[in-house]
Amino acid sequence: MFNKYSTLMHRFIALLVVFAFSQQGAFVVGQADTQSSRARKPAVENANSGTTTLFTVTGSGAASSNGDYVSGTLNQPYRFFIEVPQGVSDLVVDIFDADVGAGGASDASGGRDRARSSYNSAVTYTLLDPAGAVQATLTCNNTVSAPCADNLWVNLGSVVAATPGHWEIRVDMSSAVTSGDDINAFGLRAHDGDPDGGGTELNIYADSFLPMGVNADLATKNYTLYPYITSGCSFSKNDFDYDHAAGRNVGSMNFTSGTFSQSFASVQLSGNDAWRRDPVSGWTSSQTAGGYGIWTGNFAISVYPNSGNYTTVYLTNSQAANNPPTSNPAANSFRVYLPTDDGTAPLKPHLSQQFVQVSGPNPIPVGQTGRMRVSVTFSNPTAHPVTFSAASNVITSNVPGSGVVYGGGFTASQGSAVSQPSVGGTGDVVWDPGIVAPGATAILLYDVDVTPASVSQTLPITGDPASNGTRAQYVDETGSAEPRATHLFGGLCGLSVTEGVVNQAPTSAPGLINGRVLVNEYTGLGNATVRITDSNGNTRVSRTGAFGYFRFEGLLTGETYVISVTSRGHQFDPQVISLSDSVADVTFMPVNGGGSGILGRGR
Repeated sequence: MFNKYSTLMHRFIALLVVFAFSQQGAFVVGQADTQSSRARKPAVENANSGTTTLFTVTGSGAASSNGDYVSGTLNQPYRFFIEVPQGVSDLVVDIFDADVGAGGASDASGGRDRARSSYNSAVTYTLLDPAGAVQATLTCNNTVSAPCADNLWVNLGSVVAATPGHWEIRVDMSSAVTSGDDINAFGLRAHDGDPDGGGTELNIYADSFLPMGVNADLATKNYTLYPYITSGCSFSKNDFDYDHAAGRNVGSMNFTSGTFSQSFASVQLSGNDAWRRDPVSGWTSSQTAGGYGIWTGNFAISVYPNSGNYTTVYLTNSQAANNPPTSNPAANSFRVYLPTDDGTAPLKPHLSQQFVQVSGPNPIPVGQTGRMRVSVTFSNPTAHPVTFSAASNVITSNVPGSGVVYGGGFTASQGSAVSQPSVGGTGDVVWDPGIVAPGATAILLYDVDVTPASVSQTLPITGDPASNGTRAQYVDETGSAEPRATHLFGGLCGLSVTEGVVNQAPTSAPGLINGRVLVNEYTGLGNATVRITDSNGNTRVSRTGAFGYFRFEGLLTGETYVISVTSRGHQFDPQVISLSDSVADVTFMPVNGGGSGILGRGR
């Protein structure tokens, strides 16, 4: 058994290295991870809130029971950030419907601004560079005086030769700007001077809080946004003043990563002038910590009799303090990204880890030892490199001890080991992948030996996310030296082995693989490109039929293959299969909801 697994794993390692260098996607064993490489535009995709599903900020004069916690109670501006990568010549930032009520009654009925009595509010939009210096300011009220405008895109600022990094947009209706109580609905977009598909366009994210709402003239407003979940075994949605009460349907929330989804009905949303926190969990397992990176978040908010409805929402990790929050940004919160120009998810780097058992009895009984091979995968599906360096920007995975020791076998698709425990020891495995190129995946493999001491004992084989969990620190796609551009991803949810429980081993199954590519649970995706790559780097290509089916024949028994799928507007994670029999029903589902959930293109 040991020799069989050893031979198979040598092929498996070779495949992983070839696969990583070929930059075709992430290594996945078991549960799908969040993102994979998809066909990328030459340009960076735009963030665009659109012109219909607008953010809703209320003046500081309104009571907190009107739904805006930031402008009034915190008395601070909302904060959004633009990611400007290297090589972008110009930065252009636009605001949609920058005024506060210049359209009169048509604003409220059109889903834009709304007065609580008569319009009495102002708003200031400010653009700051990565160093925090103000580059542009625009203050608007209920009059149409250029450059403010009603129901149109207007320019906040245009910067020639923009410094790479994270630029900030502040939207301020605190008491420093206004004592009014109106609702200001607005949209955001950022690009290089060409807001159409041909331009270089840029991601926008909220650091913490998102103001969302619906006017009384409409029934429900649906927002589709993209949380960037980067750590933990769970995260929490936090919502303020959703106005749920008995017999009242005020909306819902849903969060999706790959095949995992969790929803919250109206009864799980906050009541009047109150915060509510609920956890999202269950997308990881003891053998696979994947599903991180960009998620899809659907937020519906509905009116209740004779009233609009407005809320403040943010997402937190498991280390966040209890509500109410006391600052913006809130500590231990996750970024939430706007859609790209075509209404789909942005691309962001992500990290995952998993293991398979490669030798020893399976399951492992008390007093005996099994060897696990841990894989740590870092994927960069963006159009720009991300950078690690041995000084401090590295990937770290921990061997915790207490029946789990290092088994050696450090193998990486790129870069080098910074440090590792001695065989039989414990501590951190530290890896410097160097520069991870656009569309590339970097993979680390190492072994741990696991020896249970008691019946049903669970032994962690990687670190805990709150302290020494697997993590990656790197300079992000902007390549900037500013602190915000150095990103910490992790710690990931820990992996573990339980005595008496069968562990996942390399899959065995001769000569045929067939399967299906799906848009959703019921609908096949035609004309998708399916690639199958063996351990020597040889690739065969097929396209799906009208109902999404594909088939590969004449494959070698005992070979290990990676299957990947590409199709415009969808992202799929690859699958790894080792053949000793025919394999049927290999299924691919898009991650991040594919092309669903368009938030308006602003054209």
